[in-house]
Amino acid sequence: MTTDNTFPVEDGQVLYASTINALDSLNIASGLSQVEASVTDSNASTTVSNATVWIIKNTGVNNVYINFGATAATTNFYLKPNEEIQFQLQQTQLNYICATGLTSTLSIIAGVGAWKRYSDFLSTTVTVNNSTTDIYNSATSYSNWLISNDGAQDIFVRFSATATTSDYRIKVGETLSINYPSIRLDGISASSTSVARVWAVG
Repeated sequence: MTTDNTFPVEDGQVLYASTINALDSLNIASGLSQVEASVTDSNASTTVSNATVWIIKNTGVNNVYINFGATAATTNFYLKPNEEIQFQLQQTQLNYICATGLTSTLSIIAGVGAWKRYSDFLSTTVTVNNSTTDIYNSATSYSNWLISNDGAQDIFVRFSATATTSDYRIKVGETLSINYPSIRLDGISASSTSVARVWAVG
């Protein structure tokens, strides 16, 4: 038997959630668009008609903040240099921006997928305190979550209830990918403060 989470897949093997998500989102049936976009500290956008699948990679040297249907800001989810994100989302206009005085580049693939078509998304960056922090708490439910710890302290997270330091730990530099429908995500840092990047669709 080959190693878990590798291909070809054999009976009895384990595939990680992140791999399954990526396979699902890569299924583009029509309307393929491929763009290399320059990013500055002024909001810019790329529009792809009828898009339901997006693959976005930061091929530049600075963080890029992304949003859909509205101006991107430095409070949104960001891609670090060489990071890539893949997801299904029924949105046609991707907005992006760098921090003041910086530039970068995005490589973008988008098109019409054959699978589920999510229309709601969450794109945020939140400072997590050593007392419970509402990372997200609102009426819209999201089911596919990507949560990255970009701060200097470990973060503990809990869905649908108050987070404590006995909950799931995301270490500094780690990312949690999970499929779970929820209208609330709480976090708490081990000490001092940390930073959570969160992308979700639903």
